[in-house]
Amino acid sequence: MKMKKLGVWFLSLMVALSIILPFAQFEAEAKAFDPNAEYKDINLRFWNDEKPNQRFYINAASRYILETVKKPEMGSTFGEWSVMDLLRGMYTGADYINYIPENYFTDYKSRIDTYVKDIDGNLDRNKSTEWSRLTLSMTSLGFPITDIAGYDFVDRLAQSHKFSYRQGINGPIWEIIALNTGGYEFPETPSKFVEGDINTVGKMIDYIMKLEITDKTNKKGGWALFGKVPDPDITGMALQSLAPYYVDASKYPKKDINTSYEDFKKAVERAIKVLSEIQADGGAYKAFGNINAESTTQVIVALTAMNMDPKAKVINLPTINDQAHFNQKGGVNDGVYTDNMMDALYTFFAERSGSSPEVSGFKHVTSGYDGGGGSGTGVNAMGTDQSLYGLIAYDRYINKEKPLYDMTDQSNGQYKNMKAKKFKVLFDTEGTTSEETYSPYATLNIPASSPTSNAKVITWNTKKDGSGVAYLPNELLVMPEQNITLYAQFENQYFAINYELNGGEFNICSVEFPHLL
Repeated sequence: MKMKKLGVWFLSLMVALSIILPFAQFEAEAKAFDPNAEYKDINLRFWNDEKPNQRFYINAASRYILETVKKPEMGSTFGEWSVMDLLRGMYTGADYINYIPENYFTDYKSRIDTYVKDIDGNLDRNKSTEWSRLTLSMTSLGFPITDIAGYDFVDRLAQSHKFSYRQGINGPIWEIIALNTGGYEFPETPSKFVEGDINTVGKMIDYIMKLEITDKTNKKGGWALFGKVPDPDITGMALQSLAPYYVDASKYPKKDINTSYEDFKKAVERAIKVLSEIQADGGAYKAFGNINAESTTQVIVALTAMNMDPKAKVINLPTINDQAHFNQKGGVNDGVYTDNMMDALYTFFAERSGSSPEVSGFKHVTSGYDGGGGSGTGVNAMGTDQSLYGLIAYDRYINKEKPLYDMTDQSNGQYKNMKAKKFKVLFDTEGTTSEETYSPYATLNIPASSPTSNAKVITWNTKKDGSGVAYLPNELLVMPEQNITLYAQFENQYFAINYELNGGEFNICSVEFPHLL
């Protein structure tokens, strides 16, 4: 009996250690990025010293992907997500487009065709998400998934409803997202099927609805990969898949579905309410007890897909006659204060992780437990992929572009005509000018001498009289999305300083401030 108890105790200890050790193994200190202050300390200057917006980070992360994903291929990292990110951000006209190699996308498509042919179109025997993920990159490239290396992905996913949920709720979620990227529709009679098992969108929505969580208090709302506690990742992804039907009732399936549209809308709004309730102080979202970039991104993508502002404090939920209160509490995480989910996402920015200051990826976490995946607290491929498409989703929302996963704006290969924008920089030297062109978020090296006279310049100023913002020679200025003029300043500026003394003596001297313009 004693030996039996000892064995149980030892087994319990081993289980406990298996939980504790991953925390200890990957616990490391790393500094979060402060988007409201640290942009001043990354060896870059911004126009009028204004805080950079999301497009600076989109360009930085896209440049980082181009430096680290030279030859994308089939895979959950260094593959489809990276390709999709680069394509879905091209409407911005940002500088990263200038760095995309000429055959980058066509070579990727060739590698995919070879991969699909080599495995006879059977991407995975258990995971339909392999087809769904590849659909994202193919559709954004303008290749319909009805013919990828001769294989029809739509027909394949229509063949079996059971196959869609073989990996759990993740399968139906991503099949629905994939279908909506290009407005694909399942055939009523696929090329191969078992009677009663033909897949439909209606069946998959019903499946997701049945897995809505009811907690111990009988409160309903949200979803999880497993267990009875809603998590932001699966809840966010589920909402992304359901968003097209919530926004447009005419798209809601009319067959093979038992969930009424009213009940559907209630489930969607309950999930939105849940997301507002589990948001961490500061605006981010947690997984495995730690805030991270990916969980935060999934909520951003979900809200923007439903035409809702991730920075809003209150979102009305008319079907359940309630409100979701987001971004209610500011908080400090890893030494940085934020009060909304967008600023919270920026804290994962891995400054100086690329070849130059304007090139950087994103982290998964900035400190603490990394979830056991070994990502640690440094720049991370998946963290970069997901943070980037979260930023693109937000930018698309505020600029009234189509949502991230509505790729009908690129389904005919429109990316081929999407070029980097060009803006002018006018260097004005006492009335004589020199002009250069740059794409937005490129960096220009502030010249040390006038391009027209070769005279040494002390500073360049945004205003002719020197009263604007000054830029020193050899500083890197991030090009804004506008034409700009910089005025050469040749002489030191002198200012009168009045000192008021409360008794005592003061030795008067001349003080020169050559660069404080």
